Amino acid sequence: MAEEIPEDNGDAPTVIRVTAPYKTQVVVEFSKAVQLPAANPEAAFNISEQLAPANGLEVQTAVLDPSETKVILTTAEQKIGTNYIVTAGVAIADKAGNPIVSGNTDSGLFAGSAMAMPAPAETPVAEPEPA
Repeated sequence: MAEEIPEDNGDAPTVIRVTAPYKTQVVVEFSKAVQLPAANPEAAFNISEQLAPANGLEVQTAVLDPSETKVILTTAEQKIGTNYIVTAGVAIADKAGNPIVSGNTDSGLFAGSAMAMPAPAETPVAEPEPA
């Protein structure tokens, strides 16, 4: 079966919400499903301190969640309570190929989080049955 081509209404995706659930994670939510560049998707995002834009926050990875409207960024450790601005670059596009438009709809503000990422749940290892 051929892949369905999304209807192109000509509207570019916009950033509608940015949150930092953990001190090394930022979630960027878009107005519609997006696609990330195949190579180095993390390079499509820039994060800087709101009051000191020269102070950047490294984006280490960018992963599209199953809804395709949210991108989960792994970052360097955020400063607690510092306001950051995340900007999505024009390499981010909707499923029809319309790139995000540079300006005030490509960015969002979030406060640095103090929450540590939860440790991955350990799967118990089954002990072999005695013979």
